[in-house]
Order: sequence, then structure tokens, then C-alpha cells
Amino acid sequence: MVQTEACVWLHLPRTGGTSTVAAMRQAQRSLPRRERATWRLDDDKLQLKHDNLATRAVREGHVVEAERVAMNMRPLGDWLMSNHKWATHMGLHVPVDRYREGEFFSLRLGRWCPADWWLGYFDVERVTDFLRLDHLAGDLQAFLAEVHPQAAPLQLPHLNDLGASRPAELDASARERNPLWSALEARLWPDGTEQGG
Repeated sequence: MVQTEACVWLHLPRTGGTSTVAAMRQAQRSLPRRERATWRLDDDKLQLKHDNLATRAVREGHVVEAERVAMNMRPLGDWLMSNHKWATHMGLHVPVDRYREGEFFSLRLGRWCPADWWLGYFDVERVTDFLRLDHLAGDLQAFLAEVHPQAAPLQLPHLNDLGASRPAELDASARERNPLWSALEARLWPDGTEQGG
């Protein structure tokens, strides 16, 4: 999570979050000292970086408020296949078919969950700004220009390469299991995700 006076950014796993935080650190360094001091960026090594607003409020003992709440997103199939790749890299023996059916294995819960679990966890209806992984450099730049106009323009061309992937083949049931993600994907990528990169 990243917290500033103007916004909160929620760290949905497998959506370029580590690179986004690195970019925000760069933006923070360009700000005047007083504004820079109000930014809080979670350590990438800690699992608390994936806190939702309610968990962070309990952890800190006060409500985390922000007018703008941002989160990175990527198409459902890309996210599921990225999650499968991460799980196998971590040594889990998880069948790829479960991912193609719209589920991922949650280490935190110890069970299979639909991808929509994360959107519920983050109370996605509170999110005001979505940064698309395949357009992350531009979306993040535009977002920061609105909420922190004093920040210098970002010089992170590698962000443009994060979303470069081929569309994943999903079973028909994957969309049925994940109506929130499917609706959000249709809104963020109205022309389809095939050209997404």
C-alpha cells in the first residue's frame, strides 16, 4: 500500500505492484520536503503491503481515509496465469486447469478461491482509479499528475513492458466464477484485451 495526503494505492498481487511502488518512490523524491514527508510506502518484503483499507485501519488504530483510491489491474486470464506461474515458482504443485477455470490457490487462506476474492477483499467499489498493467506508465503518470501535480514526470520506460503478454485461454466457467473481474475488465478494456499490450 502507498498512502499520501491525496490518495491511497492498494497493492493487488501480480499486477506490477513492485514496479509501481518503485515509480512512486521516484515521484516522492521529486516533491518538496514537506509533501514528501507525508508519503508512506510499504516495504516490498513485507506481506502487509497487500493490506486492504480495513486491515490497515486495525493495524494502525485509525481509519485510513482518502478521496482517491487507486489499484492496478490486468485482464483476468493474464492475472490467473501469472498467479499460476508464481505459485509453481514457489514450489506449489497446483494444476493449471484450476486457474483456467477462474480460481487460484490462496496461501493466506489455504484453499482455492475465485479471482474475485481479491476484488472483494479490496472492496473494489471504493476504488476510484484503475491503473491498467498494459498501460501502466501512462496511467500512473496521469494519476500522479492529478493527485500530486508537483511531482516530476516519471522516467520509467520499463513500465511499458510489464503488461506484454499473450491472452490466456480460459474455460467458460472462469467468467461465471468471476463476475466482478469480468465486468471491470470489460469497462477498462472496452475493445477487448487481445490488443492489450
